[in-house]
Amino acid sequence: MGGIMSFRGLSAAGIIWLCCLFPPASAAAADRYLSTPFPVGNPFYPLIAAPKEARTFISQYKMKSDFPNASNVASVAYGGHYGLYRFTEKGGGKTWQISFTAALFAQFNLDQPSDDLVNADYTFGFTLTHRRGPFSTRARIYHQSSHLGDEVLLDHSLPVTWRDINFEALELLAAYDWKRWRFYGGGEYIVRQAEDTGMDPPMVRVGIEYRGRDLSGRAARLVGGLDLVSRQELEWSVDASFKAGFELGGKEPEGRNLRVLLGLYNGHIPYGQFYTEKASSVGLELALSF
Repeated sequence: MGGIMSFRGLSAAGIIWLCCLFPPASAAAADRYLSTPFPVGNPFYPLIAAPKEARTFISQYKMKSDFPNASNVASVAYGGHYGLYRFTEKGGGKTWQISFTAALFAQFNLDQPSDDLVNADYTFGFTLTHRRGPFSTRARIYHQSSHLGDEVLLDHSLPVTWRDINFEALELLAAYDWKRWRFYGGGEYIVRQAEDTGMDPPMVRVGIEYRGRDLSGRAARLVGGLDLVSRQELEWSVDASFKAGFELGGKEPEGRNLRVLLGLYNGHIPYGQFYTEKASSVGLELALSF
């Protein structure tokens, strides 16, 4: 029942909030903007290195942590930013877009005979993005609920205590593109959480990304990013995620592509039930952009 009420509350609040931010639906606005229903792509490019950016990927990595028998881990996700409506200023000045954003992130312990499901995070919400030249912004309100895998709960294969991780958060990010580089910063604030969640609300995020030119005229390029996160809940320690590799296919924001990335991580585990635990990892990721 709590999850249903959270969904209804988030949906109503998100629609009202986004309508307030959207360009006015007036005759004057219609003369200034071209409207596109269900657009492809996004004015604010999805983050390359953020561990929980809404996207589809599969990865396998070696992890060092305090958890016994959990050094070989697979992580999978599916989701993305589904454009609902886009307004583009005539003459190419400004672009606004509203999207529905959802993703599932799941981790599996490959050191167990049945490749135990360890944790699953479910996220969904509404996103408003904006671009004007090299400047872009993203405002997102989303819900997250996290769940331990059955094997962990029944067999106690990992020494972790279940917590009700259930909250809604507001994310605000701004980015600037300079040649092949992008610099971004912002943060999140938890606006509602379950009584047992007990997380301090604020989080700060900064990062840098690189998107290279096509190699030898082919639809392939180098990409990479460094994402840094600091949370009050964890005494403002810095969690670092680095990813670099090749992108094959179309370019953002509208091209479909495939990425093969080397990933390095050091900091607190970014997934639901384990967010207070520290770990370092290295592995490979295969990601799709639709």
